[in-house]
Amino acid sequence: MAEFILEEDYPIPETPFTELPEGMLQKLTNAAPILQSSYNIPVDKYTTVYATSDIHADLKAISNILYSAGLITESIGDTSIRNIFNVRWNPTAKNTLLIIAGDIVDGKRRDGNQVDDPTGDIEVLLHIFLYNLRVSAREVNSELRFTIGNHDYYTVFTHNHILLPYIHDKANELFMTKDYRSACLLPFYRCCPYICITIGSELMFIHASYHDKTLTKPLNDILELQEKVDTTDYDNIIDVIIEGFKGTVIDGIDSRPYVRNPAFTVCEKLKKSPYRLIVVGHCQTNVTNVDNIIKNEIEKDKTNNCTKGGCVVLGCADIDGPRIAFVDISMSKAFIQRENPTTKETLERYEILKIELDNEIKRVSRVHTHDGTNDEIIVWYVNNAYVNNANTGCSGASCSIMGGNRKRKTKDKRRIRRTKKVKKVKRENLVY
Repeated sequence: MAEFILEEDYPIPETPFTELPEGMLQKLTNAAPILQSSYNIPVDKYTTVYATSDIHADLKAISNILYSAGLITESIGDTSIRNIFNVRWNPTAKNTLLIIAGDIVDGKRRDGNQVDDPTGDIEVLLHIFLYNLRVSAREVNSELRFTIGNHDYYTVFTHNHILLPYIHDKANELFMTKDYRSACLLPFYRCCPYICITIGSELMFIHASYHDKTLTKPLNDILELQEKVDTTDYDNIIDVIIEGFKGTVIDGIDSRPYVRNPAFTVCEKLKKSPYRLIVVGHCQTNVTNVDNIIKNEIEKDKTNNCTKGGCVVLGCADIDGPRIAFVDISMSKAFIQRENPTTKETLERYEILKIELDNEIKRVSRVHTHDGTNDEIIVWYVNNAYVNNANTGCSGASCSIMGGNRKRKTKDKRRIRRTKKVKKVKRENLVY
């Protein structure tokens, strides 16, 4: 069994931080073959799947999300960030898979806004946090995996000048060189070397897109690359990944065809996909100034203000459920200061995608937390697809079931609210 990384394994680093402590690195090296398994997960292995993405170095945000979803034993909250060494997978969350669809790193934006990272090593602490959760999840037949996003690839695997400005100022001060930062982070990716993850033919998880950026063809090359990675030894995994990201393969982690094309065009392509539901990050759901799937679906769901934290967005529904899910809720404080414009109080609003399986997708929900209250919004379940479709007031290929049946826990019995039809909006330029 893989060993936990303990607090004594990782003393507070000094500048320059050039490499992980020897004992900690040895634990990661030993764990890699234990944790390594195929990207293609049998559909009967897990009964519940949760998905989110784009942490962007915000350890407290992802901690709050996972705690609200009941996946971890405690939240970091306002405690010391080094409390991560005490957090474990919730033992009641059995037969459960958590997937984070890329962009673990880079907690800074070009406008200068950054996550709280006083010592510069929050990315290392975040990866330790995820690693320990993975080890403890396996004790109850559960699992945590993350895939590679464009930020992970361009600033950790390679040093692409386009994304280097997104590295936190404190991280640059602590590591001093990009090579030192990579040396401290890459061992975690050797233990979790996924570009994409699939669950039978039901689900595909990838950071940006399963199609090339022109929406011309599916990226079967990325599956071939992932199969090669699956059989590569610890020392050579990073080289294989870097060598493999050529041609259209890079579109899988660095393109946005699902929001840069009309909804009808996207939905027609997704209907032909071998996967019932494709889950992606990379496309912020609080950016809604274009006439595409994300904007259309948010307009139908006026009960949630996605500009105050982001929503999980689903679209392209048919009798078998939604075909696309966007899980980049812009959770990182680097993206948005969640502040109530009236009271100036900090808003903690998050959503995470929840999928229930029984050899196939049986139910799809958005687990929503805001101001300490939880709300499971069921957007589709088997034998009820048409009912939920009607709730949205939508028809046609781009029709979504994002609104669905909302079941809120109250002092009374659960109540159901339904969403309303809204008018179309004008197309504008997309801004990221």
